[in-house]
Amino acid sequence: MSAELIITWFSVAISIGHLSMMFFGDTYFSSFGERWFVGATVAYTFFVVYSSYKANAFDFIAAGRWWLIIPVIIGLLSFTRLTKFRWAARYPVAALSGIGLGVFFGFNLRGSILAIITSTVNELVTFQPDPVSAIVSFIAVVTVVTYYLYSEKYSTIFHSRSGALYYVMRLGRLFMMASFGYLLGYVGVAFGLGGPTGFFTVVIKRPIEALLALF
Repeated sequence: MSAELIITWFSVAISIGHLSMMFFGDTYFSSFGERWFVGATVAYTFFVVYSSYKANAFDFIAAGRWWLIIPVIIGLLSFTRLTKFRWAARYPVAALSGIGLGVFFGFNLRGSILAIITSTVNELVTFQPDPVSAIVSFIAVVTVVTYYLYSEKYSTIFHSRSGALYYVMRLGRLFMMASFGYLLGYVGVAFGLGGPTGFFTVVIKRPIEALLALF
């Protein structure tokens, strides 16, 4: 009998012993299967973690990249949650959260905000595609940004009717509403709905008609 076959039959016996708890309660056979199952799971998890550390850190450290010891130590601190020194586990969590948020907001800030501002300023400087469009686009970006300015220091200036720059915020709101209308029209045309009218017909009118027909 081959070793592979022996291991297979042993695994089947362990599984049956573990599942026998549902029918016969806690017995020596079920306890034996449970402990083997937990032990095998922990051993396999440890092997996976070690393989990951070896491939992503230990091999590079052995090659001379000693600075990788720092992230290895930070990662190992996460296992202190299983000990009485569990307070040390907050450091890897803080590091991962900070790095993750930094990367996320960094890419979004550059792609969603800075790219638009840079493009708008370049169009204003070069008057592209034409002077009127460049100036209107610049004014739209500046005024729409003021609409979302809710700081304690500047909110009253923009949002209060008696504020000095209240009408700047209102102009930004008009530009924003015009942009939403254009986007609705674009979506309607893209999906063959005939512009904003067709879009609202599909999205609003048809569900109302369906509800009226139901009742």
